[in-house]
Amino acid sequence: MRLPSLRLLVIISFLLLGNVIFAQVRLKAFDEPATIIPPVGYSATREYPVLVFLPYTTGTSEEQARAFGVIPGEQKDFFLVLPAGRFMRDDYLPDFMQFVRWYEQRLLIDLESTMAQYSIDSDRIYLAGYSLGGDLAWALSVRNPYMFAGAVMAGTRASYPISETDRADLKNNGFRAAFAIGDQDAEERTVGIDRAYRTLVQDDMPAVFETYPGGHEQLPKAMALEMIAYITGETVKAGDQGSGGLRFASGSGQGGLGKAADVAKSIILREPSLNFGLKYEPFFELGSEGLMSARRHSLQFRAEGLFDDIYLRGLTTLESRNTTTAYSLRGVRQEVAVGFGRNSMWGAGFGWDWHRWMNYSGEGEAQEGDAQSEFNLSAFWIHPRRMRGIPASVLQFRYNIPRFLNPFAAAALFNGELLYHLHVTEGIMLSAAVGSYLEQNRPYDDQSRALNALDHVLYWQAAFSFRAPGSLRWYLGHTGRHVEQIGRSDGEYGGVWRIAVEYLY
Repeated sequence: MRLPSLRLLVIISFLLLGNVIFAQVRLKAFDEPATIIPPVGYSATREYPVLVFLPYTTGTSEEQARAFGVIPGEQKDFFLVLPAGRFMRDDYLPDFMQFVRWYEQRLLIDLESTMAQYSIDSDRIYLAGYSLGGDLAWALSVRNPYMFAGAVMAGTRASYPISETDRADLKNNGFRAAFAIGDQDAEERTVGIDRAYRTLVQDDMPAVFETYPGGHEQLPKAMALEMIAYITGETVKAGDQGSGGLRFASGSGQGGLGKAADVAKSIILREPSLNFGLKYEPFFELGSEGLMSARRHSLQFRAEGLFDDIYLRGLTTLESRNTTTAYSLRGVRQEVAVGFGRNSMWGAGFGWDWHRWMNYSGEGEAQEGDAQSEFNLSAFWIHPRRMRGIPASVLQFRYNIPRFLNPFAAAALFNGELLYHLHVTEGIMLSAAVGSYLEQNRPYDDQSRALNALDHVLYWQAAFSFRAPGSLRWYLGHTGRHVEQIGRSDGEYGGVWRIAVEYLY
């Protein structure tokens, strides 16, 4: 019996030794005070906000501040708190929750010390960090909803769980959040940060979410400064980027902004989801004859979403088009599409007219009535890069089912359109299209009159769009069209510049 007992003792000893060797150890950094840096020109007669920078893996909080464009010691109008420590991955894993508790204990002591020594506005304490720092900013905000007024969280998984009570407390405290991540970052981070953003937005909390080109890397300094300004409820005043140019105005709570300003932000300046949009093309365009009435104007509702390996999109369009005659063509059109794939996606869709009709704007008696409805099929390819819930790049081929003409016209078969759009960033999009289609220019009641009532259109289009402010996307595009009546060869070419605006929500 001695040998088995000895073996058992050896096994237990190895297990205990393994736990000692691989156990997560509380680091000496948690016993070291943070560096507290007063603003230039500090005065005890006023209260100052506090900005706490949290370190990324292998970095320090001071290095993080500089990466976000804030130079310690050169900042004006706010305190910097830079917690001690340079952490490696094994310092906070496998038990990240324990690491958060240690970090929180140290930080709360540092903040208490700061408020005891200096004139601090306790309602305006903010967090900022990337990667590990972003994870900490999210966790500390959730655990202390009445301590922190806002946070910048970049490149984070935002994995710390949040309860209904936590959400209610954050909202009651007027918490403001800014999220950012590289568009090529790992899926677990993009999914986690998007979930955190949507959680806050669903509770009507002020939040923004931006992506930037790259993988798991620091966000651009200009974007970081804008986000720091956003969570304070203020703007970035004049100053050199990265040289203490960030400014805070005095205030409390939500940075002194009133409820009316918050309502305006929620409508226009808020960060949209990008999945839904209402686009309007106005009644004017710029051509060779100057500013003139637009040949086409429309109102379009868009809904689309990218869910792991499934893509869904729907478009509903109300449009009016002037034709080559005194008639205008109006209609309500619907398109739906679905795509599948793990990386690149392939998909298909179809479109139809709910109703089409023609209006006469000329002189004398005219025949008015319904126009011929159209039906189309489409195929598309989606690039694997994503742009926060929507595809970053889509190539689509759309084909209108030919009309049955008597006599037959070859032009009726060439009803194809090739369309492409590319999100360069969340704020900038490029698009292009080229195609051929038939357009009805007057009513007709039998097929024998169809040829005289149809125009053959060849067109190309290029457009640039940008977001300004957050929930408005502006389009500027040029369209060239060659139009001629079927069976004739006296067509004309014309080019126009057009604008459009889309409200994203």
